[in-house]
This record gives sequence, structure tokens and C-alpha cells, in this order.
Amino acid sequence: MQATATILNAIRDGDAAAVRAAVEKDPSIASAHDEKGLSVVMQAAHHRQSEILSVLLAAGPALDLFEAAALGKRGLVADLVDENPAAVAALSPDGFSPLHLACFFGHSLCAELLIQRAADVNAVAANPMAVAPLHSAAAGRHLDIVKLLLEKGADANAQQHGGWTALHSAARNGDGPLVDALVEAGADSAIKSSDGKTAADMAEQKGHSELAERLA
Repeated sequence: MQATATILNAIRDGDAAAVRAAVEKDPSIASAHDEKGLSVVMQAAHHRQSEILSVLLAAGPALDLFEAAALGKRGLVADLVDENPAAVAALSPDGFSPLHLACFFGHSLCAELLIQRAADVNAVAANPMAVAPLHSAAAGRHLDIVKLLLEKGADANAQQHGGWTALHSAARNGDGPLVDALVEAGADSAIKSSDGKTAADMAEQKGHSELAERLA
């Protein structure tokens, strides 16, 4: 337990040397999970610690479907779904489906495969964020995946926690191409977040005046 706590702290601190030392001492630590069941591999992915992730993966931990989707390992995703087709609807310990993870981390081939295998493009994460895969893709600014989801029936006006739509996120980021794709698919610029802001308001707030004018 102490070793797991140590490596989790090292991941959060971005201390690759400490992670490397821990893995060299005990390679099985690369397969450890926190008290909620989230693996150290997923922790490294969520914290965008690429060097640490490489150290962990080099130890050869057996990856589950959530990890495979988050890391873009399409072949492994296919194998795992073939073994258990119902797994496409499963939720990770922190409440995300494999499709959410593939979308957030920008792995379009994995996202496409999961959709082909009946993953729900409108699935809502079982956590306070309450995001759909479209929100995940928009947050990651992955235009190709946003277009794929919309083409496959994702609700362009789905609202996550705080009343945000994907259009709010795209506008706040000043992402014109993403805004255009969403509006073309029927995203409603008049929808307000829980605190009363439209997508135009969010664009203006972040200094994207030209985009705000387009959305107003």
C-alpha cells in the first residue's frame, strides 16, 4: 500500500526518476491501482506524464479496455471487445466509458472501432462532470473525432455539468473550425450555461471577439 501511495504521489508530482526507481525495485507496481480502482497507468495518462507512462508501460502491465482506449492501442481494443462485447458500455472507476477516453485523448481509430462495436455516442459519464463523448472530444480539441461523433448521431446540444455544450467549450478555446463543425451539425448558440453564458459570451470572455461576433 505504501509503495502504491509513493508511486501515485510521484506521478502527480511528475517525478519520473522516483517512478523509475520504484518500478526497478518492483516491476509489479506498474500494475497497481489506487483506492478507487484507478490504475497508475491511467493516472499517468490523465496527468499527461508521457515519460512516466513510458516507464510504466516498459514494465509490461496487462492493460484493460479503458487503458487501451486511452492510449490508442487499437489492436488491443479490438481484441478486448471481441472477448467481451458488452465491455464497450462499461465504465471506468472514475466513470468514463472506453469511448469517452478514446475521444478525450484523441485516438480517432479507437473511437471509430468502439462506435462500430455499438458504443453509445451519447453515453453520459457517471461522475460529476456528466460529459458525453462529444464533450470529451471538444475539450481535447479533436476536430476529426467531433465530426465522427456528430456523423454517428451524437447530440450536438447535449449539456454536461454546468450546462455546458461542446459549443461552449469550442468557443471558449477560440477554436473556429470546431465551432463551425458543431454549428453545421445543429449546435444552438443560444443555449446558456447554468450561470447564464452563451457560447458567444464565453468566446468574448476569453478575448475571441471575432468568434463571439459570429456566434452572437
